[in-house]
Amino acid sequence: GYERCRMPLRPLVDDALQLTRNQMPPDTAIEVDVPDALFIDVDRQRFQQVLINLLQNAAGVVGNAGRIRIAARRESLAEGEGASIAVEDNGPG
Repeated sequence: GYERCRMPLRPLVDDALQLTRNQMPPDTAIEVDVPDALFIDVDRQRFQQVLINLLQNAAGVVGNAGRIRIAARRESLAEGEGASIAVEDNGPG
């Protein structure tokens, strides 16, 4: 089942980056634009797996002098507060 709880997003992003850093080309520039005060209601394990998959995909396409950016911001949704999270890279496609 789901184990959802409210937690800060930034440490989840940092953990996922640590787990995938060795799969990225050594000169990959990583930019993290995630406010420290941004909390999300999430199943930590499932969320980390999705984030790791996105980072691994980015790592596979950026090549030398690649850039990966992770950005998040608070969103107002019909159901209440939420967050949008984006993983961008400068690889082809």
